[in-house]
Amino acid sequence: AVNPKQENELYLSGVPLLRSNNGGITWTLLKDNPKEQKVHQLFADERQLILVTDQGMFQSLDQGRTWAKQQMPQTASVISLSIGKPENDTFYTSILNEGVFKHTASGWSFLSPEKGALVVTPENKLFLSQPLGSILPLRQNKVSLPYDKKTKQRYPLQTALALSPQNNTILYAGTNTLFQSLNEGKQWNTISPDLTNGDKGGILSYGTISAICESPFQFGLLYTGSDDGMIYTSDNGGVSWKQIYNAFPRALRVNNLIASKHQRNRVLTTLISTDETATDPFIFISNDNRHSWTDIRSDLP
Repeated sequence: AVNPKQENELYLSGVPLLRSNNGGITWTLLKDNPKEQKVHQLFADERQLILVTDQGMFQSLDQGRTWAKQQMPQTASVISLSIGKPENDTFYTSILNEGVFKHTASGWSFLSPEKGALVVTPENKLFLSQPLGSILPLRQNKVSLPYDKKTKQRYPLQTALALSPQNNTILYAGTNTLFQSLNEGKQWNTISPDLTNGDKGGILSYGTISAICESPFQFGLLYTGSDDGMIYTSDNGGVSWKQIYNAFPRALRVNNLIASKHQRNRVLTTLISTDETATDPFIFISNDNRHSWTDIRSDLP
């Protein structure tokens, strides 16, 4: 996570929670989480840090020096957190086997029994990404990404979903190709070829898009990452694509992509190993429009 008001203030969640004040050159420990406590999501702004784990949601108002557990309606495994209108202090969470809840100044309220990772627009419209290419706009009918015989879609176990920072009615979702919706998920069109390392056969869901983002500076400047270590970009809304990172032959999954809100040519990515024998972190930054990458894992454990 990146503080939207401080471009070099980075936060990295894992077993320990770490902070860098110099763009990833060095890292300091903020919170040493138990190894069995899986971290699902981290949110940072100039006022607060919010950490979502198997044990619930924790909030810090002093840059991580102290933490308060925000009491949920029940003991729960929180899998996703999204912010609505920041000025209203409204946020939403998806709880494993429980559904979607909303938090305001008056406390928590239950919204829906539906499950999935959340995307929320500034107008507080909620979308849930679900398995195998399914997208659910809350309180509307579920839609499935269409199948294209030419590209032979491979559907992920958890569909990657992103909201355009340029237009809140535009959504992006991934199979092994990238889909775009111009009308809040009602209709979807493919805007890319296969953006992975290709079909490897077998019965497992693999070779699919696992991360999507769009530049806040330019509409149509898109990035995708896949669960087999490929990163692609398009600067023309999907008309043409260029591979800018290839982890092969290492077994790496692109876990996150962030297009900077501070510098037009900056993009960050984290990758995780899909080989259980390897545990090294992979964090890269590009400051030159994706032409080169710098490893910023530095002194990370």
